[in-house]
Amino acid sequence: MQNSFDEKILDEANDWIKANQKVVIATVIQT
Repeated sequence: MQNSFDEKILDEANDWIKANQKVVIATVIQT
């Protein structure tokens, strides 16, 4: 259970990082 919980957090962190990268790239393109 602890292991799958950790994996879920890692997956969410990965999604957040990917979304953040898209925002950063979009910001860089606009400027």
